Amino acid sequence: MSERGYELKGSVFTMTVLHLEDAIPEQIQQLLEQKASQAPKFFDSAPLVINVEMLTEIPDFSKIMSAILTANFIPVGVTGVKSNEMREAAKQARLAILTAGKETNTDAVVLHTPKESIYKTPSELREEQQTSPGTTADPDNLVPTKVVQGNVRSGQQIYSPGPVVILGSVSNGAEIISNDSIHVYGTLRGRALAGARGNHDARIFCGHLEAELISIAGHYLLSDSLPEPHVGQEVQISLENEKIIFDKLTS
Repeated sequence: MSERGYELKGSVFTMTVLHLEDAIPEQIQQLLEQKASQAPKFFDSAPLVINVEMLTEIPDFSKIMSAILTANFIPVGVTGVKSNEMREAAKQARLAILTAGKETNTDAVVLHTPKESIYKTPSELREEQQTSPGTTADPDNLVPTKVVQGNVRSGQQIYSPGPVVILGSVSNGAEIISNDSIHVYGTLRGRALAGARGNHDARIFCGHLEAELISIAGHYLLSDSLPEPHVGQEVQISLENEKIIFDKLTS
């Protein structure tokens, strides 16, 4: 057999993360089914990472996995494990132990169990970051805008914690992910996920809407759900009262 018959390579994938604030299987299943109903094709058999960082006790991973599978997600691993006991319990349940950095693509889509408010606005996040009333913003900590010259081809993924500007088009099968807003000067045919970490104020702008999927702060619409009057048009997409809103861009 050729030595090149098999090859291990590192790669990066976008995965949904379930942040557990409670480990109640019934609530987990209900949350996942509700989220999947917003974009059935996108979440069909989607890989799911379980974040247990907020849990103080070892959960019943077997029951949690059963709830996840019933909701038609595929549990692949856990992150946020703090103790050896929890690590062993996860391994016994055949779950991989994942270590996520500050900015990883597993944070692209985030779900929370409904113990408290899911999202925080940018103003709330800024308040949390202030160490004292007199603290001023540090320009060195501002997230720069990522500018992509030209088109984004099928299979490519662009991620940035700040705003993303595409000076071209986004092909079918390409994906743009930003914790902030997304601007596509050309045609948006692929996927655009803005406000990936729960920023309700994020927006999507595009010169020609033909997207496979658009998302703002975890709220999704697939191509067959896009409002017909705005397909093929210059649009601004925002989130208001938990609903995705489309507005025509004026020249």
